[in-house]
Amino acid sequence: MHRAAMAEPEAPEELASGNYPKWSAPVQITTASLAPNGARLPVVAAAPNGTIMVGFLRQMSAAEENTDLYYRTSQNNGTTWTPALTSNPLPIHISNGVRSTELDIAYATNNVAHAIWREGERQIHYAKQSDWNSNLSTDLVNNANLIVSGPRIIASQNNRLNVVWAENNNGQYSLRFKRSTDGGNSWPVISQLIRSDIAQRPTMVVVNNTVHLIWEEGIFAPKLFGAKIYYARGTVNEGANQVVWEGPIVISPLGTPVVNAKQPALSLSGSTLHVTFTDRQSDNEQYVSYLRCSANCLTTTNWQSFGNVSGQFIGVHANDPYDMISSIEVVNGCTLAYFHGVITKANEQILGTSSCGGWAQSAQDMVTDYVNRAINPRMAERNGWFVYLVFQEIVVVEQGPGNPPVFLPPQIHFVRNDPKLYLPVIRKP
Repeated sequence: MHRAAMAEPEAPEELASGNYPKWSAPVQITTASLAPNGARLPVVAAAPNGTIMVGFLRQMSAAEENTDLYYRTSQNNGTTWTPALTSNPLPIHISNGVRSTELDIAYATNNVAHAIWREGERQIHYAKQSDWNSNLSTDLVNNANLIVSGPRIIASQNNRLNVVWAENNNGQYSLRFKRSTDGGNSWPVISQLIRSDIAQRPTMVVVNNTVHLIWEEGIFAPKLFGAKIYYARGTVNEGANQVVWEGPIVISPLGTPVVNAKQPALSLSGSTLHVTFTDRQSDNEQYVSYLRCSANCLTTTNWQSFGNVSGQFIGVHANDPYDMISSIEVVNGCTLAYFHGVITKANEQILGTSSCGGWAQSAQDMVTDYVNRAINPRMAERNGWFVYLVFQEIVVVEQGPGNPPVFLPPQIHFVRNDPKLYLPVIRKP
């Protein structure tokens, strides 16, 4: 009796030595000739159809507060860009002198891009891509008494849009969640999670009607100051236009003195939540910590803490930004955490660590060197196969012994992994 030959793919080998991605050559999304005052705080999103979008703040004058929002897209995995890199990027929103900042972008399942950002100090604006050319946007706050920050947007199944941000109403802190079921035309689902301390930097993942939300919350006590990372789970009831929240619980491990847990990042792979945050001991002693949970995440003991995964202590400049910032994604079964920091030299680098390399047991992946400053990394993955990384780079011009260096306006850079593709291998039984 004869059996049919079986065709099956070889295992991909997209990870370089040290279990890190094989990064492409960096692409400079903005240049000094087109953005002479600089660009910063990049975000990246990947659509289901493979379109990549990089959004960023473009400084429009010498005044640092004068920022507008722009973007470029690529249809071929970052090989070429629209508009071309020799042309000006396209606007998301032009505010005519009002500071637009804290941009976030998401693609819905129908491949339509949506943006959210902070406008001034008291407005959170939203706009879908079809409105960007007309400079149209909607304020989702509509309350002049609130100070707002940290907006994030996530698309979920059936083209649902979910947004969250932090609010301060004269010292009363809360997190505000909204959902749109009609592609951003209306936002009927509204929920407020009231907190007693300074709640900020929320981030979330959404699966159908389940919202997994984490955030940073300040701690105030005599002679102690720090922050914890909290987790809460929400269940959306679209019929009642409300969310029922469970929790929250503290998920950042506590040490002595209190760990200053900052800048949380969140990713979902299958049913597992992956979280990184910055353990900030001082300007020059910071670490990336990692934890994960696969089920019943409202039970603290179900969170598995891996502690410090970045290895040796990392520093940053005393400001801009004040903390190490990390981003986390899961690609081909490997959990990747990338972050900026100073190792032994004067300038920050984009560094990485991987579960497939045993985290801190392996040397860090160095995406950039220390000649210039590289900060504010953000990642996005597509199909569990491709990973995209953006960051801002500040060119440092040395002025000779005894003279301080000159820092040129920042510009935006993009890299992606370079997986090898394999044809099926025919094996006879």
